[in-house]
Amino acid sequence: MPEYDDFAGTYQHWSEADSPYRIVEMHSFFDVLGPVGGQSVLDLACGEGRTARALVRAGAASVLGADLSPEMIRRAKEHAAPCTGKGASVLRYTVLDARDRTFQLDRPVDLVTAMYLFHYAETQGQLQAMADLIARNLKPGGRFVTYTISPDFDFANPDPRMKEVCGFDYSVLCGNHLSLNIGTDCVNIWQWSREVHQTCLTRAGLCEITWHGLRCPAVTAEIAGSIAFYVANPSCKILSARKPG
Repeated sequence: MPEYDDFAGTYQHWSEADSPYRIVEMHSFFDVLGPVGGQSVLDLACGEGRTARALVRAGAASVLGADLSPEMIRRAKEHAAPCTGKGASVLRYTVLDARDRTFQLDRPVDLVTAMYLFHYAETQGQLQAMADLIARNLKPGGRFVTYTISPDFDFANPDPRMKEVCGFDYSVLCGNHLSLNIGTDCVNIWQWSREVHQTCLTRAGLCEITWHGLRCPAVTAEIAGSIAFYVANPSCKILSARKPG
């Protein structure tokens, strides 16, 4: 999103914080993801590269991080060096609009990941374009895993602890149009139903479409206790799918 060029620093500071929310977020995402050793990955909406770097550390053979924001990609490249011990080609970055209807990798990948993407689609047509790009660039049998806005969460009645514990909250603007608020900055996002997600991913040619809740890892009782309310009723969930073959 263009907004991220303007508050990339704020987002990066929040993204890299070792907070209870971040611990649960990454643990849950990689729990669903499973082993990635030797796999080729396209990481959409990569931001400053936090997930892309984690994929490399987890053993991915190659990771291409892609984001619409040139400033985020610039920041991601600044952090890339420590993660390229296996060769400079392991981790690369590019500026890419995930709604691009023509983007095609030279070789399809084993895995497409996205830590926050679908809720930036303003229309179902844009969400369909994202799903099509994902399916088009996956190998037969390849998987897609994303961490995204929950279709089940009641944004009109969020838990008041969210801002303090998670570092963000939301405002309902109109219908499914929301504002994600991080510090004094905000970004426009949209909440899509399970049915819309199912329709777009199915039309793109993906199957085994599954929603996953969050899990707290074996951490201190203090951390687990502080985030328990969010794990029980999260504003974000994990969505996975597979390309037949």
